[in-house]
Amino acid sequence: MIYFDNAATYKNENQEVLDLFLTTNKKFFANANSSHRLGYLVNQEVEKARLSILKDLKLDNSYEVIFNSGATEGINHALKGYALRNKSRGNEIIAFKNEHPAVNETLLSLSKMGFKIIYIDPDKNGEFNYAQLKSAINNKTIMVVAMSVNNETGSVNNLDKIYAITKSYPKCVFFSDVTQSIGKIKVNYHILDMFTFSSHKFGGLIGSGALIKKKKILLAKLMDGGAQENNLRAGTVSAPLALTTSFALHKMIKNLDVNLKYVGKLKDCLIEGLKSNSEIIINSKHDFPYIVNFSLRSKKASVVIEALSNKEIYVSSLSACHAKSNVVSNVLLNIGLDKKLAENSIRVSFSETNTIDEVKTFLINLNQILNDIR
Repeated sequence: MIYFDNAATYKNENQEVLDLFLTTNKKFFANANSSHRLGYLVNQEVEKARLSILKDLKLDNSYEVIFNSGATEGINHALKGYALRNKSRGNEIIAFKNEHPAVNETLLSLSKMGFKIIYIDPDKNGEFNYAQLKSAINNKTIMVVAMSVNNETGSVNNLDKIYAITKSYPKCVFFSDVTQSIGKIKVNYHILDMFTFSSHKFGGLIGSGALIKKKKILLAKLMDGGAQENNLRAGTVSAPLALTTSFALHKMIKNLDVNLKYVGKLKDCLIEGLKSNSEIIINSKHDFPYIVNFSLRSKKASVVIEALSNKEIYVSSLSACHAKSNVVSNVLLNIGLDKKLAENSIRVSFSETNTIDEVKTFLINLNQILNDIR
């Protein structure tokens, strides 16, 4: 099996994560909010996990970690929570047009509540248009939303450039979905007011993640219930998921430079092979090595993906959140591709567990399938 769909879910070959999950379930099974000693011990472990995450991200105690089910929940909580709690400050939100569906759908919901959403176009490389932001931001802007790395093309936004613009507007907060970049490239997290991620994108477990924000930022609660997570997220915190998130993230960040260099070699090998086939147009024009997106000029991507899957070679088209909805990629349309190329794109996404031999095998099979399809 060759698994090249790590942008959807990182292939988890870390037995230590699974062992930690099982051990924590057995040893720290009590409710962290219980008043007895066992509950206190579990709470201590969860707090250690929070501190470990902040330390790994080079953040101080002015930030807090809210454990949750993943980036979609974190996005909803951050965007809706801030907009609803702070609507007296203004009603304008500026957002990158090529965001993940979780962001776009949340913004659509806010627009129906009366908030004005101003979208920033991507440039031809898929990167945030910083000049547009300078023109659009004003004293009514309460939030700027810009992802770190695009999940379809791997285009990288310069968050420092965005921060340099937003910092002159004290009523405006800066939020980023760092799901694809965290643990893979270096990000100055201290310039962000709020950010979120899913643990299964870096070797943690599905159904876990966190929203990290400055403590001074006030959010409306999205769920009524108990006072868990500093009265921001009702429901019993999962100590096993919190601890495995912290552990997996620590390992990824510790090996970030080594992994980045290694995966870069995989990308270079793939790009070189793709360039030799005239049927293929490469859409990823950037330095993020973990994701490579390309389109087929005349063949159907869905047919190619199925044929590869039958050979146990797994790649994807679109975001996993859109893959079953038969829609054309707006991300690719927004960077200037025509509809035919946009609907026939393929995404290859790596992890450090992939190999050069796997890339070469993929290229051989891809070329063979393309030659066989009429």
